[in-house]
Amino acid sequence: MQSAGGERPNSPTRDGDLWRFFALAYLITWALLGPWFFLFNRVWGRSIPWWGWLLVPLAFCGGYGPSLAAIFVSWRQEGRTAVAALLRSLTTWRVPYGWCSGLLRSV
Repeated sequence: MQSAGGERPNSPTRDGDLWRFFALAYLITWALLGPWFFLFNRVWGRSIPWWGWLLVPLAFCGGYGPSLAAIFVSWRQEGRTAVAALLRSLTTWRVPYGWCSGLLRSV
């Protein structure tokens, strides 16, 4: 059941925010990774020029594109409280201690 505004009641996200997240994650990731992959493809089998290695930190940061997009969309949707809740959820321990202690003993 949808409300008059097109949103589902009790829906944690709006469809527009979901598409915004995917588009932004894709854009950030490939804007940072794209130059490195393009350069790497052009010099395949040869040595990479010294200035090409300057792109490596950007390529590394490109892996965080979805995380940055999630932070931006959360901030845009609900403000600081949503970003704080998102970052706080990264530190929530969801695995029983017994599982981890057994894994540590087997290593």
